[in-house]
Amino acid sequence: MTHSDYSFHWLHPHVESRATGTHGDGLYAVRTIRAGECLLIFGGYILTVEQESRLAGKLSDNGVQIARNLVICSTRTAEWGGENFLNHSCEPNAGFKGQIAIHAMRTIRKGEQVTIDYAMVLYHAKGGPAYKLACLCGAPTCRGVVTDNDWRIAELQAKYRGWFQPYLQDEIDKCPATAPCAVPPAPTFQRKASICDPSPAPSPPHADLPGSQH
Repeated sequence: MTHSDYSFHWLHPHVESRATGTHGDGLYAVRTIRAGECLLIFGGYILTVEQESRLAGKLSDNGVQIARNLVICSTRTAEWGGENFLNHSCEPNAGFKGQIAIHAMRTIRKGEQVTIDYAMVLYHAKGGPAYKLACLCGAPTCRGVVTDNDWRIAELQAKYRGWFQPYLQDEIDKCPATAPCAVPPAPTFQRKASICDPSPAPSPPHADLPGSQH
């Protein structure tokens, strides 16, 4: 086997990437997946946030933030894997266990899209571009806007404890009892329109975001 025969990434055999039907691609369970199962493992090159931002086109926003100023990412589209189609939802069904693994937070039904909340991973790195995106996930708890400061929201810190990227959980744990790093809970928004395929009906709503978590 040659170097090119190996993949940077691992994807659960019962998870596949496919078109959402309305906007981009997503990851979907092709069979029921139990809570706690590993869904995907990221791989790639370690770059600073600023270095990644200089990559061409969509590659400039394809990595997973693993430290304040570091990402693990692809440098060519030929290296892309399932993680590039991992979308955001304000009511996710998956989260981080360690720096490079995504696990199911609950049972994920067949046909349901696999999603995380980007608050679990995004941090505004010094010298890096700010991240801000309108969210149309349609969940009752939809924040309306996804940013790289959402990890500071006290409500989310409690909701996702144990599911954050480790470096972010460390940042949260360092906050004193008065929690000066926290901000008040964000207002919720009612969905006006969805940019994603809502099928199958039982699947929770989600927002199709760029193939990056930082």
